[in-house]
Amino acid sequence: MYRSVFCLTLIAGFGCGDDGKSVDIVQSSLDFGKTDCGTTAIPRTLVVSNPSGSAFSFTTSLALGEASPYLVVPESGVVLPDRQLELTVYSKPVPAISAVTDNLYGDTLTLTTDESGDSPHAIAITQTAHGAMISLSTMNVAFATTATIGDPPQTQPLTVTNSGNAAVTVSFKNDMSFGVTPAGPAMVAAGGALQATVSYSPAQVGVVAADIGVTIDGPVCAAPPVLAASATSTLAGTAKAVALTSTRPRPRNGVITMCVLTTKGLVACTGSNESGARGIGATAAVSSRSYNLVVTHTGLLDQVTEISSGRAYFCAKRTDSSLWCWGDYNGMGRRGIGDTNHDNAFATQVASSVQAFAGGYGYRCIVSAGIATCSGDNNGRRIATTTWTVASPGGIGMTSGNGYAIQADGTVMSFGENANGERGNNDAAESAPSLVTGLTNVVQVAGGGDGNPSQHSNRHACALETDGSVWCWGRGSRGQLGNNNGGDESTSTPVQVLTEVSDGQTTTTPPLAAVTAIGIGSSHGCAIAGSVYCWGNNKDGELGFSTGRSNVAAKTAPEITNAASISVFAHSSCAVLTTGAVRCWGLRADNLTASTPLPVPAFEP
Repeated sequence: MYRSVFCLTLIAGFGCGDDGKSVDIVQSSLDFGKTDCGTTAIPRTLVVSNPSGSAFSFTTSLALGEASPYLVVPESGVVLPDRQLELTVYSKPVPAISAVTDNLYGDTLTLTTDESGDSPHAIAITQTAHGAMISLSTMNVAFATTATIGDPPQTQPLTVTNSGNAAVTVSFKNDMSFGVTPAGPAMVAAGGALQATVSYSPAQVGVVAADIGVTIDGPVCAAPPVLAASATSTLAGTAKAVALTSTRPRPRNGVITMCVLTTKGLVACTGSNESGARGIGATAAVSSRSYNLVVTHTGLLDQVTEISSGRAYFCAKRTDSSLWCWGDYNGMGRRGIGDTNHDNAFATQVASSVQAFAGGYGYRCIVSAGIATCSGDNNGRRIATTTWTVASPGGIGMTSGNGYAIQADGTVMSFGENANGERGNNDAAESAPSLVTGLTNVVQVAGGGDGNPSQHSNRHACALETDGSVWCWGRGSRGQLGNNNGGDESTSTPVQVLTEVSDGQTTTTPPLAAVTAIGIGSSHGCAIAGSVYCWGNNKDGELGFSTGRSNVAAKTAPEITNAASISVFAHSSCAVLTTGAVRCWGLRADNLTASTPLPVPAFEP
């Protein structure tokens, strides 16, 4: 055997002992310092020196074996006489952990030589994990008290604790219904805590559940927590106005959408979500009997004063006179609804300083500063943009291819197509706006007909005059003119809507009188005159009574004597009562068909 003298030293510059001494380990430990969790430390290097005249071999081992967070390269080798060999120690990535302590990651590197009488040399490796350990005072927040949509937010406290050794900023990914204040980014010091508040803003009827994710900016030594939140809300007794739409040109059961303006200035929708018509922020299928509040890209659509609808879309006017719409952009004539696709699931502002709005399918009119601007485009069926002064800015109406506006003297101007006399005169289709024949003192005008401009058969319009009489013109094949003529007729001259009165033996048809509001559907109409009166097609029960397929004169819908407003669209009818309740009949948004007015449970006082 031979005897050699060798020296292990850190590359940082520590020297060996005097020549001739036994093995001298000047540095007996190797420190990687603080390492951010999820990262890899800078490698450290050891030097094995052999100042003697004989070669020797060595091997290395780690006390933790395969579980060690370190690697040594090379693990073994030979050091020639008067030479030195570098050993590089690598730290594996610091993984996520459940606690942070000093010297959390450590091991012992043992170097053994074949030198006779030489004892193994132990070198301690030290390393500290650096990062935050974020925890929440609770992982589940349940708001036990049932809230009414539109109520002030409910709140619960939340403590965010950092048990780690690094300061980080924390942010919360809020949900439309749930949120955390401060949302972030908020600093949480090492060993510190942040007091926060979880809030619940009722936005959807029924049980609502959502996960609120936590985002951490900075080194973190554990997966960020997720806060689970749940609550329950209701819509009872909050209706102020209602609007309806069908999401296909010829609606069938299950493709109706109803949106209700609540007394709190919010809009709640139910029924079909096709084309994003419910304004829920998504176009995915949802239960036709659930409710949601309409949202914008930044929060709830609030401060709403009026709502209206076209085919497959809705629009809402806010207190600042801005106009916001959601649903199918084809329905608005492929312009003005914000996103350039068919589905606009978020309410998007389309105009400012709006006095009035009306829409059909593929056409719409917006009144600003007393000027009505009307245009449209649906699958190549285009009408030129029409602009004219409107003295009564609230009095406008639309069909799928026509527009109507009330002038200061109570007369009505019309534009658009005229296949069935729907312009109320004999002017050519697409000619300049012109007067509807014979109307004076008009206070409301409404258009009806099938949703698709290519369907001419049912297009018609009606007007309400100051004396409470109602006059209709256009196509009357299903009794939608209400003048007791059931023939397949069209008229370009307005005719008066009549009522059907029977004493059991004789039936008379006096004029419908004392009307305060009207609504026009695909081939039927309804009016408020103390009670609710409806006329026209009754195939789906849209007149509110079950006798016959159609009625050529107005007849009362039972059980409604206190209607405050009415909304009619396609094959559906709804009324908001003075109590805030809602009654609907025909094809309903809750996937039901009713031939008599039935309550909408969510809006029962």
